[in-house]
Amino acid sequence: MPVILHGGDSGELNHHFKHLQETVYIFNLTHTELKTFDFGQSEILPTLEDLLEIAANRVFLNIEVKAPHDREKRELYDYKESIRRVHGLIKKYNVFSENVCVSSFDHDILEELETLNQLYQTRIEAIYLYNYYDSDELPHPDVYTSKGLGINISSRKLTREVVEACHAKGKIVGVWIDKDYARESEEFYKLLLDMGVDFFCSDYPDLVY
Repeated sequence: MPVILHGGDSGELNHHFKHLQETVYIFNLTHTELKTFDFGQSEILPTLEDLLEIAANRVFLNIEVKAPHDREKRELYDYKESIRRVHGLIKKYNVFSENVCVSSFDHDILEELETLNQLYQTRIEAIYLYNYYDSDELPHPDVYTSKGLGINISSRKLTREVVEACHAKGKIVGVWIDKDYARESEEFYKLLLDMGVDFFCSDYPDLVY
């Protein structure tokens, strides 16, 4: 059940709504204000709680928590409060650990999740996302195999060596498919699986199914 809103690099809604005259950031708006936006075919933006009411423990949920990439804008966003609320809702709906994970390119968000896990004796797994920009290289294997449940990397950066390094440390490997690098097809999905990838993120779930 994908529920996705990709804004600009720092959460600019202008990425979706070209009529906006000034830059509007999603984190500066209340849910009441966001409900006035038409996200396509008269759909409104659901909350995470809306999703959990329908899907908790019925499907696997990969909840990606985002933060602004621009340093100045990032200072305006309380990422600790964001992950606290995500953690609190997962607890409220008693989502079993095998049915949910939290992922992020912003690793300080995931480190805060680990702190919350220790504080509340929970086990909400973290997936560390990498390669937001093409120029971003993976760190040393000792780094990317040391935290969380595993990693989710760009299909541009996938090698058998990365998969083997993660599996040797008991970590899983996911791939998000870079549409500028590869055309999604059954053949490409098979290639990923043959390389030992544990999961991949697709823009075409109907094709994967």
